[in-house]
Amino acid sequence: MKSRTFVPGAIATPAAITIPADAPDIEAVVTAQIIRMPGSFTIPSHAVHQHPNTFASAALVGGDLAAVQADHATAARHTITNADNAAAQAHGASVGASPVVAAVPTRLTTRTISLNVNTVLGDLLTLSYLERGERILAS
Repeated sequence: MKSRTFVPGAIATPAAITIPADAPDIEAVVTAQIIRMPGSFTIPSHAVHQHPNTFASAALVGGDLAAVQADHATAARHTITNADNAAAQAHGASVGASPVVAAVPTRLTTRTISLNVNTVLGDLLTLSYLERGERILAS
């Protein structure tokens, strides 16, 4: 049995989905599963906190100080602060829906299948199938 994960693009059911060119031909389909990223999600239990973007350098010291201009020798000249990120940022406490979408595959040809659900841009489709010519022996 082969399993192949690929991005089919936005396909409306019952239109054909072509498997990748380097995948073996299909004898029979077994299962299909779509992984769809939720429209939005947040991190649970993430407390409110600051996101400061500050870098401060110490004043130059030692023998090199004499070789540097006086206006570059102060720490204030080497401090960058982004005040927009300094305020406390609220973070959500909910999690998006499951990204797994159930799908029932149907073999159309040795190179194409259809699904009982639409795929959208960005979906990952995992198709499990028997390769053409592959046989399963009963024990």
